[in-house]
Amino acid sequence: TFDAWVVAGGGGGGSSNYGAGGGAGGAKTFTSNTMGVGTHTITVGAGGANGRPGNNGSASSVAIDGGSTHSTAGGGGGGGDNNDAPSGGGSGGGGTETYAVGDAIAGQGHIGGGGVVGPHAGGGGGKGAVGGNPPSAGDGGDGGLYGTNDYADGTTNSDGVGRWAGGGGGSGYTSGGWGGGGSYNGAARPGGAGTGYAGYSGYGGGGSYNSFGGAGGTGGVVLRFLTP
Repeated sequence: TFDAWVVAGGGGGGSSNYGAGGGAGGAKTFTSNTMGVGTHTITVGAGGANGRPGNNGSASSVAIDGGSTHSTAGGGGGGGDNNDAPSGGGSGGGGTETYAVGDAIAGQGHIGGGGVVGPHAGGGGGKGAVGGNPPSAGDGGDGGLYGTNDYADGTTNSDGVGRWAGGGGGSGYTSGGWGGGGSYNGAARPGGAGTGYAGYSGYGGGGSYNSFGGAGGTGGVVLRFLTP
């Protein structure tokens, strides 16, 4: 008997003017699984590339030979510029001022934050919370909170061990949102060179102000065996 924590690839951040954050890869725990002798397949989804809008991440799955397949959907790409709608996914991509947010799959993540009216973009949705709306004109919205892997040994405070699948930050000309790292005025927070910070551990990529969004982070699969 085993439990599985399955995280898909994060969505790519939006590029060009006021790109929104990518949504986190879908993340979900599947409990009390059994497998016999056979060929079982684990697939780890890649993060989505940046773009207008950002590209969705790829699905992750555990396929049990002769049994069930447990999978999660890739994160939605963040909206790019003001004319490129975000995508839905495990968690939804953030919206720009022209378009609504990307949808999410129940149990896997949350919707992205809206861009509302003004030159700024929302954060991508995370496993733990909805993506943030921009707090004021010129500021990008924060990415939605990450989820936790309860099967991690030791600390749960490090990314890729205990923390997975947070949303990417949206961009703005004053400041970028927390998360995968939105960018502003030619410098990113926390990345550099005007490019949205790349995601990691199923996080969405950060949106970019007047440059390229960050790629979404690769997902992961963690198995915890309860009985031999």
